[in-house]
Amino acid sequence: MPLVPLWKKNTWMTLFVYINSNHSFSDYKAKPDWQFQLQNNDRRILTKTMLEITHHSAALYAHIFLAKDSFPIDPANTSFSIDSIVYVCHGLTKFYQNKPYWHNTITVSLVHHPKEYINRDTLHPVTLKYFLNNQGHQRVGFYRPIVFPNDFWLIQKDAFPINHTTGLLPLTIQLETINLWKFNVYAVLADEKRRTPIDETKRIMLSMNPSYMLSFTLITSLLHCLFEFLAVKNDVSFWINKSNGIGISTYSIIMNIMIQFISFDSKSTVTGTMQLVRICIEVWKLYRLFGYKYCWILIQHQKTRFVIRMIPIQHPDLIKRGEEITKRLDSIALQYIIWLAAPLLFLFGSSFIATFGYFFMILPQLYINYQMGRVNHISVNTMIYKSLTIAIDGFFALAIGIPMVHQISSIRSNIIFLVYVLQKYMNNWWIMPKKKSHNNSSVSIKSL
Repeated sequence: MPLVPLWKKNTWMTLFVYINSNHSFSDYKAKPDWQFQLQNNDRRILTKTMLEITHHSAALYAHIFLAKDSFPIDPANTSFSIDSIVYVCHGLTKFYQNKPYWHNTITVSLVHHPKEYINRDTLHPVTLKYFLNNQGHQRVGFYRPIVFPNDFWLIQKDAFPINHTTGLLPLTIQLETINLWKFNVYAVLADEKRRTPIDETKRIMLSMNPSYMLSFTLITSLLHCLFEFLAVKNDVSFWINKSNGIGISTYSIIMNIMIQFISFDSKSTVTGTMQLVRICIEVWKLYRLFGYKYCWILIQHQKTRFVIRMIPIQHPDLIKRGEEITKRLDSIALQYIIWLAAPLLFLFGSSFIATFGYFFMILPQLYINYQMGRVNHISVNTMIYKSLTIAIDGFFALAIGIPMVHQISSIRSNIIFLVYVLQKYMNNWWIMPKKKSHNNSSVSIKSL
């Protein structure tokens, strides 16, 4: 069923704004702090006024009334009509870390839709609630004008703390009309803000030129996708041609799968799909690690009965010896991880995975590379493409100024991949020495 506006076009309306310390409004005889007359038509409205509010309470509220024609807002008045009044109460005092703060600006948005009706299917569920909650009295399918106090562009760093000694508070009230699609966006973001702080996203959007921001984001996204695709392609190609498990850390693969599951993003389709692809590839790697030791054969029993069996494949002793050394080194690396991770897990708690998960996931493979003095058992091209992907992300992070935690995370990941690349070209240097006690083993493994 479509939604039809209850107030016809070209209807004159008056906006009243009362500011006091009461969450519910009852003083209808008070003089409004600001009022503005406008017409419900197609023209764009953009006006603002500057006020000084006396601070005498911990919290202040803006009581916003939109009255049709000359209808009164006082319910006690005999001419009062609920279908001719829109009322919204909006908190002006914001509380950050349980302390009161004040923003200098409040934006009041009036939703404008030029068509005769609105199709419900075009509205996000969050947006639809505004229309359903603003229906006329016993007028199902009809809606009164939407008055939307828009806090989206308010950022905590622009607010200042207030207390009992604060005197006059400056306030700029901006009135604007917005179309339906923009209201859809703002309403969804306002709902998201209540559940997850997005101040950094808003700060970035405010500080950058929109066209530059769009172009820069598009280019970095395309480069990220390109290098991510090349990394996956090279990784899969390398593993298809790999015929043994020498030098491969099983624990690194298992931890990667676990971390991907723990950090799986079910809200984002794109991110979730990419993570799912990575999980499938890592599981396939595990199958390759253990599956190459066996082969499937079809055996005929009697005349009509066939049985599929898995039989072990005999490999040369040199390969077996290399895999035994790999398994032993992988177990030693896991012990180091347990010793390092236990105190850090106790200190960082739930943020441990985000902070150190990737480092501990890659540590066994780095340790095996170091002890074996070789990196031929891994795909260096894949590592280079992954390093370029993270470098692109890190450059984007530095350019737009995202939080330092994310910047450090990108730099840390680049350092780890840099170690991979260095291990490729510094085989015979002091970074990967050939220990005399393992000289024979190293020589044997290198000859594979």
